Amino acid sequence: MLKLRLWIVLLLTCVGPVGFAATDIQYQSAFLSPIQAQSSQFKALDVNQLIKKAASVPSDPELKIQSVLIVKASFTVEKSIDALKNSALNDIRTLSKVTPELSLWACAQATCQGQIDMALSTVGFVMNYQMLDLREAQNAQWANETLPQDLLTNTQLVTVQEVGQWTHLFTDSFSINIFQAIGPTRTQITNYQLHLVKASAYQKAKYIPFFNLEKNLNSKVRDQLQAIKNYLDKSVSSRAPSSVGNEPNLYRQQSYKLVDPTGDRALLERAAAVPLNILKSVITQEGPQAIDWLPDPYEWEDPLAGKIPEPAITEGLSLQGRDNPLLLESFKKTLTQVIQEESRRGLLPRHGIVHEWSAQYKNRHAFAQTSKLLLTLAMGFTDRFMVTGTEESLRQWILSNSYESVTLPELFRASYRINSGDIYLTLLTIENVLANNWRYNGRENLPITKRLRAISSGYNYKGDRYGTWYHFFGTILYGYAYGSATAKVVGAIEAVGSNIMSIGLDQTQKQWLNVMGGPVGAYLRDVVTNKLYINFVGSKAFLNEHYYLNLREDFRDRLPVETSPEVEANLLGHEHGSMAVFIRIPEITLRSCQVDLIFDTGRGFDSRRKVLRSGVHFTPQRATSLAASMTQAQAVRGFIHHCHGHTGQWIFEAEL
Repeated sequence: MLKLRLWIVLLLTCVGPVGFAATDIQYQSAFLSPIQAQSSQFKALDVNQLIKKAASVPSDPELKIQSVLIVKASFTVEKSIDALKNSALNDIRTLSKVTPELSLWACAQATCQGQIDMALSTVGFVMNYQMLDLREAQNAQWANETLPQDLLTNTQLVTVQEVGQWTHLFTDSFSINIFQAIGPTRTQITNYQLHLVKASAYQKAKYIPFFNLEKNLNSKVRDQLQAIKNYLDKSVSSRAPSSVGNEPNLYRQQSYKLVDPTGDRALLERAAAVPLNILKSVITQEGPQAIDWLPDPYEWEDPLAGKIPEPAITEGLSLQGRDNPLLLESFKKTLTQVIQEESRRGLLPRHGIVHEWSAQYKNRHAFAQTSKLLLTLAMGFTDRFMVTGTEESLRQWILSNSYESVTLPELFRASYRINSGDIYLTLLTIENVLANNWRYNGRENLPITKRLRAISSGYNYKGDRYGTWYHFFGTILYGYAYGSATAKVVGAIEAVGSNIMSIGLDQTQKQWLNVMGGPVGAYLRDVVTNKLYINFVGSKAFLNEHYYLNLREDFRDRLPVETSPEVEANLLGHEHGSMAVFIRIPEITLRSCQVDLIFDTGRGFDSRRKVLRSGVHFTPQRATSLAASMTQAQAVRGFIHHCHGHTGQWIFEAEL
């Protein structure tokens, strides 16, 4: 263990007095030069090896230290020492639940490789973590020999993090938390940190306009401490996945397991009840959701509640689109752009390993003749039988965003980082988080759903946002694992199933996304296999939702309109399906107009049967003729707009 006494004295000396912030965290920090850290007052304390390292001149310029960031922070939580000891703080592998931006992997005992979002980029590191209960004799002896006595009053618990091998920003870091009981159910936590900041980080920051490295680092450290406080305020236990009270006797994995015979048996037994459940749903016409299904209480916790306005409720006419909402080839580039950006930061994509049946059950049961992933997706139980262990980290990331702000590529990016570039786990984690309350009637009002952007085409339409998102990622996941052709079939079956299970509901947008997911998943696998991201010519514009979503569907065919009485229009038909529209406006001359003609071929006006004309002139003396090739047209609705010198619009209708 490092010379912790000297660290603490140094920290207490440098940070000075601390004031309360609006977050109820007392926080103070200081950036010292290596020379300041080696000043005479610290030399008298026999400053430890890291401070000496900061002032040394390394052979590798990349390791040169420009400043030493020293932090002291404290806050209280309404939890006992024992409750904190039993929380996610007690194991290095569960720390990502406490700090959502932290991801850990490749763990051996108390040491893990990992990464965390900091200034400039996501940075990797190696962390050693220990929790010490000072009520145990051996730990108490260590504390008396190591910590200043003024910190030992009521101190019962200590956690220590020693971090090195940073890929950016720092060379070494150190953090210690002191837990002091101030009542039977209240604890004061004091945090001390020291980071050696590389000179190269300052050089890189110079090239980013208006970017202040030290201010950003301070903000990141403070935000991470706030996230820790928020987590401990809410819960000290490892949160179970959702719907724990629903089907409580149904098996649930407690951690990530690729081979799980016990789970396989429970899944196959549960699958045997599916046909009866579907039949009941069709008979009662309740759809796939259940009136008695309730999310866990913590899933209603919304950090934004009461702080900013909730998403507006749709009022007035609402129309679901008919067009495919996804621009498939564009969206493929969007995801490739994300992977390329992350790979250039050092996080290379990996295929991952798909869950399979254990040897005891593979091909030995009717349902086990198909893939385990397909059966679990079809039943909506991946969050029970295919746990990744990173769901809570992704859930917390989603909740850290504002309402209606999370986009498809940024959700993919967040899960990609949390799962260290494993594409299979990236997609599975998203599916587990999005789909775990699919049977809840009020799923559109869950805090997670409220943060998702609309990916459906519609006019004043929010529709089944929950369903479109989790269906889309479910078929992407299956397409990634088993290929586009198989996933397309599955998507088509799911589309039919949606209509059966939700009688009378328009499922057009969800059906489009069911079918589109398979090709996206298959393409992602090709990106990883053939490393297409390396030579990909990308653009930040690919991340804009206007690039990959069809948000330009024309709803004027179904919107109520008020025609302009001054416009005279006639529709005449000719042989071979050609049509002519004659338009006259007796009292006005219009020049260089745009004219949009939407035709009715027997099923109502349809904007997919539209003809556009530009540069059209109108004079009072004679009718203007516009020809159009439109088979079986029975009526036309027209819009005259963007005329030279005029800002108005003229609307007309005519029948054959």
